[in-house]
Amino acid sequence: MYHATIARGLIPRSVPHPCEALPLSACGEGTKGRGCFQMLRSVFRSSSFLIMVIACLTIGIAQAQIITSKSIFGQLFSSECVVNAPADTLTKRLGNADSLAKIMSFVNRGGISKGFAKVGDASVFIPFYSNEKNRDYGITLLTFYSAHGEMRFTYEPMDGSYFFQDVYKFSPVSGNQTKVSFSKRFTASEYQPPERIAELAHWVEECLARLKAMARNP
Repeated sequence: MYHATIARGLIPRSVPHPCEALPLSACGEGTKGRGCFQMLRSVFRSSSFLIMVIACLTIGIAQAQIITSKSIFGQLFSSECVVNAPADTLTKRLGNADSLAKIMSFVNRGGISKGFAKVGDASVFIPFYSNEKNRDYGITLLTFYSAHGEMRFTYEPMDGSYFFQDVYKFSPVSGNQTKVSFSKRFTASEYQPPERIAELAHWVEECLARLKAMARNP
């Protein structure tokens, strides 16, 4: 037996020694104190190891939750026009990689898909204002296709500095005429001055004009 002090009333009270609650074999025959010490030491070692594991996991989770955020610049351009051609003619023009490249003011370098007939088809395009030496080229990808209804394309240059999506929606008007609703979503990492935005708006107008010309002259 040994004495412990209860904090509430500071009254000495007799409580059993921890080893007395254990069987004699647990503390060792005739060496109760030494056996108990070895047992407690192993418990403390296990507890310390567990604490270290929990601490490492906590640090790892805290590091994984670090998130950074940065604003980007974007514009949405949209326009409509009526084309003297059925929707299937328009989807064929846009599904041809060379024709689509011309509509977008690009040059088709091919090498991935022969055309754009199903979601996932892609081709290497080079902007018309560029050349092959400065390697300013990227990938055009068909991301959505609905026969005679809608086609969506994305383009991203190899340096990833900007990204845009072109959406063509078709709806019949009368006879062989089709209304084309076109939108371009443009995003960039850097600020786009008003002059650049004006260029993009003019680019949209040219794309629709070239599509109408191709539909008239198959």
